[in-house]
Formats: sequence, C-alpha cells, structure tokens
Amino acid sequence: MNESIYQSREELLEIAKSAIGERIGKYDTRNRLIPGKGKGKIGLVIEEGLFHRKADSSQKPDFDNLGIELKVTGYQWKNNNKKVSAKERLVITMLDYFNDVNKEFRNSNVYHKIAKMLLMLYEHELDKNEADFILTNYFMYEFENISELDKRIIIRDYDNIIQKILDNQAHEISEGDTLYLGACTKGENSGSTVVVNGIEVMRRAFALKQSYMTYLMRSSIFKNWGNKESFIKDLNLLKKNTLEELVYKSFEPFISKSLTEIDSMFNTQVDRNPKQYLKSYVSRMLNVKDKNLESIDEFLKANIQVKTIRLSRIGEIKESMSFPNFDFIQLSEESWEESVTRDMFEVSKFLFVVFDEVNDSKKEYKLRKVLFWNMPTSILDGEVREVWESTKQILNSEIRVSVKNKRFLNNFPSSKNNPVAHVRPHGVNSLDVYELPSTCKIRVMSNDGTKDIEDFINRHVFTKQSFWLNNKYVLRVINNFK
Repeated sequence: MNESIYQSREELLEIAKSAIGERIGKYDTRNRLIPGKGKGKIGLVIEEGLFHRKADSSQKPDFDNLGIELKVTGYQWKNNNKKVSAKERLVITMLDYFNDVNKEFRNSNVYHKIAKMLLMLYEHELDKNEADFILTNYFMYEFENISELDKRIIIRDYDNIIQKILDNQAHEISEGDTLYLGACTKGENSGSTVVVNGIEVMRRAFALKQSYMTYLMRSSIFKNWGNKESFIKDLNLLKKNTLEELVYKSFEPFISKSLTEIDSMFNTQVDRNPKQYLKSYVSRMLNVKDKNLESIDEFLKANIQVKTIRLSRIGEIKESMSFPNFDFIQLSEESWEESVTRDMFEVSKFLFVVFDEVNDSKKEYKLRKVLFWNMPTSILDGEVREVWESTKQILNSEIRVSVKNKRFLNNFPSSKNNPVAHVRPHGVNSLDVYELPSTCKIRVMSNDGTKDIEDFINRHVFTKQSFWLNNKYVLRVINNFK
C-alpha cells in the first residue's frame, strides 16, 4: 500500500466517484467490520480497501503529495426523511498539548488536515449491518473556500483551545468551550490520560462539531439547509469581537429594562399570551426575526441552545431545567465515555437569558443578565456521571414503583440525591412510555389503586424520563457569573 500512488487530485476523485452506490462491505479486505471492534472501523475499511492506503497516525495529510486528507463520515435522515443530520462529530487529528501550543492556526497540524479534505459519506441505517451501508456521496472540503465568517470562527476556536492550555487549564477543556471546532475526548476510556504541567488530563482530538457537520451536509452536499437568518450582519464586527461578545453587546441596552420598557424602545408590543413569549423578546433584542432561536445560522452550527430563565421576587428559580428524553435500552447498554448524555452536555453551549419577576400575574419581568455557559468537565464527569450511573444501575436491575394519588413514584435519582442533576418524567403524560431493557424489572412497592401499573408490567414499558439540572444548581451558576 502506498499513499503516493495518486499523482493528481483528479485521479483521487475518480476513485472516490467509482465507489458511490457501493456497499461498504465490498471494501472490507481485512475483516474489520466485526461487531464490537470499536469506532473507526468504516474509515479504515475505506482507506485500505478503496484507496489502498495503509492507515497510520501521522499528523500529515493522508495523501501528503496532494495535500489532501481522507475522512469517512456517516449521516442519517431525520424528520420523516426530510432533513439530513451528521451522525457524529468529524475527528480531525490528535491535540498535542506540548507542541500545538507553539503553532499559529495556519501552521498547525489541524489546519494541514482540514485545508483540503476528501469526505466520503455513507448513510447510517439503523436496520442494517455496517457492511450493508451504502457510500452515497463524496465531497472536497477546502478551508479557504468556506465563508469568511466560518473561517474566523474556526480560527478563534483553535486559539481558544490553545490559550486554555497556555493558561494551565488543559484539564478544564470542554467541547462546549468553542463553536465549530472542538476538542473532544479521545481514548478508549477515562484512563486515557496524559500529564500536562503536573495535572492529569484527558487525551483529546480536534474535531468539527456534529452540529457544524450537519450544517455542511445540508448546505453544501445535500442542499437542504434552506435560508437561515444570520445573527452577524456585518463581518467586520468579528475583527475585534467574538460571537459571544457580539451577543452580549446586543443585550446591553436592555439590561435592567422591563418587558414593557423594551416594548416602548421598539414602539411595538410583544404578544405575551404564547407560552414562549420570552423567546420573542430575546429575538427582538438579538435583532433577528426568527423566534426559533436555535435555528439562527451561527447558533445552529455551534449547537447554541437558548434558555430563558425566570427568577421569582425572592430570587429563586421555580423550575428545574429539562433535557430530551433518554432511551431506556440505549442508556442501559452504553458506557459513560460514549453515552448520549455525556456527549449532549459536553458539546452544548447554552445562552442563559435571565429575567427577574416584576409582576408574574401580568407577565411583567425585567432583564437581569445574559450569560454563555457550558458544563465544566469536573461537574460532568463528577456529579452528572453519578446520576447517570445510578440510572443505568436501576435500568439493569429494577424500577421500584409506588402509586399514590394518581402518580407513579419511582427510585430514579431525585434532586435530594445529587446537588447538580436528577431524573424525572418528561413525557406528555404518565402513559407516554418507552420500552424497558430486558435487564430491568418493575417492582410495585405500594399501590393506592388510583393508577393501573399492571399494563406497564405486561408491556414492559415505563413513563419517559429525562435528566434535569436542579434549579438550585442553575441558580448558583447564574449568581456566580460575573
């Protein structure tokens, strides 16, 4: 196998084109597609079986004579096959804590990899074996040809990661720190560490975030991105400001203003009848029309989630913060390092928009503060992991249920068990259920007769649950933000 057998870009692309429509199993010359062999199998199969290149861990591009890196990545169709989404982040190259700190972006290993990337795409279909996945598209990603906005954000992301290492905070790096280019954990387990400045830290790799890859697929490959509204209207603003700083500046004129005062500043009133009326105010203050704030171009690509938070007159948050339902069977089988829950909190950046109550009966609030936040790695791998592990243990043993006053009480971790997070129902109602794993039993501890639990037992299902951040923890985050 020799990576220099391709003497031109056109020759390489001809090979890529020849594989479109083919099963991945066709190229499995070394029987790598064996269940349980770990991640990266499909990439190795294509690298070896299609391009006849021996895999290595070199920081140079795979086809160095052409300056082209090869990446194989999957996608899935969502929303009744209407929208394509990247299956995962695109890992680029390992983060070298000791040498990368001495390199500017365009001299860095990660730049040399993403300057030109040949992407081979396959559709990940849940009901198929990996060997039967089909290669459907190829695409040449060239960094210098992406939008100036995206280039500046990726370069700033790189600089932020490097700066954290220089500030002796390598152990606090999180994918949520950055927008498009992240530093993901890379290793078989939590024992995959390296000592940096006397502190043991997780091995990490540079990666283009899953949300950014979804944008790339929808906008440039499958052409179903649609017209997304941009928050940044003037690119020159990014010369001296980060995206986060520009967001803060948008809110500055409205800090300490009531909703009525904000209405007056715009000479129009926002309808406060809809449940999400505060999101309408956020859109107005950000100078965007779209009330679905997560669909703003930059927010969608960076996986920025907007959360409006209301504080009572005595400074408390009434509700804890909910997150999507988790699949009982999936959670019972996955490891923490590769869990959906860890990945969700690791990669997400939150924009908290905090309002103080003035008169709740009249839906009158005033803007207190705005902050970007992502979960610290120490909390994620500490308290949140504890809640997750307790939940997994229950799903692999038994859910203990008590029926009282038409409610199902259970033994999933509560806010009394953990200072950061807990588990509780998050369905339409108690009859909105997920299937339980075969490892889980339902034990009825008591039943006052107000609910029938036998149907759950017979169908082996239980009310949908999700992880919630405790309201007291969220309040602590808000109060500690300067």
